[in-house]
Amino acid sequence: NGNYTSKVFDAGASGPWGTASWVATLPAGTTVTVRVRTGNTATPGSGWTSWRTLSGSGASIAATSRYIQYRVVLAASGTTRPLTPVLSDITLRTL
Repeated sequence: NGNYTSKVFDAGASGPWGTASWVATLPAGTTVTVRVRTGNTATPGSGWTSWRTLSGSGASIAATSRYIQYRVVLAASGTTRPLTPVLSDITLRTL
């Protein structure tokens, strides 16, 4: 189990975000959860949104901002054999 938080990405100007897509390998008993937050300042703070969980790869980000950050939560359950979910690619699209 673990978390990874990305750097802050800059779209260059404030505008609508489109979708988030990712590729993951999920052995039985594992999950990958992707969360995003957005804002209009280069450093996350009080003007940023709260972390929002996306419903799955291809989900709409449904936000308008200049900056975005994502967090990936990797989880595995069960103790008989250690299994590891793998996130091999993630893409955040602007409209």
